[in-house]
Amino acid sequence: NKSSEFYDVFAQAGLSVERVPSSPLKFSLKALRYLITRCSEDEIHVVQSHGYKAHFYCFFLKVLARKKWVAVNHGFTAENFKVRCYHFLDRMFVPAADIAICVSRPLFALFVKLRGNQKPTVYIPNAVDKNALVREGSAAEIRAAAHCGPGSILLGVFGRFSYEKGQDLAFEAFQRLADTHDELRLVFVGDGGDRAIIEEKVNSVGLATKVLFAGYRQ
Repeated sequence: NKSSEFYDVFAQAGLSVERVPSSPLKFSLKALRYLITRCSEDEIHVVQSHGYKAHFYCFFLKVLARKKWVAVNHGFTAENFKVRCYHFLDRMFVPAADIAICVSRPLFALFVKLRGNQKPTVYIPNAVDKNALVREGSAAEIRAAAHCGPGSILLGVFGRFSYEKGQDLAFEAFQRLADTHDELRLVFVGDGGDRAIIEEKVNSVGLATKVLFAGYRQ
């Protein structure tokens, strides 16, 4: 219902884009009925999903409206009990997809096991367009912000702060090295629910001057 980068890019390209009305509930029967109607009226034959909420809707579009379904799997998170339940359901729904696309080899192996060899499961790794990467500030400015002098070594950890990303393990490794290598500095780039936990760990062991939290970067 809200704007997203996907929506904005498609709209700017002049493509026909429509937001699906939804309720505050994670799963909405109203939204499902709307999708079934739109697929019928617009003669949509193939639907594609990214993430557990979209997988839920596409599962029922396949079962109730007989649409072909392509499910793209980006992995699982485990930040709370509710999300773990959603991903449990995800593992039940996605095996029904006509085609499953996985962005990592462990995911690919998991869904081949869940789906069997009779249904197409494809591995397409995540990619980054290096031409779209623009550095914010000079290397000297970035090193200065991280309290990193000319002789220091700057380590970077990039990604959303979430348990499965392993920022806690990265900091644990840095802490062990920092005891004997004073020239090391660490920068975390990203944001998320576990950021406060890592910040507390950094402050509790007196390494705040050696660790920078750069926050989210576009």
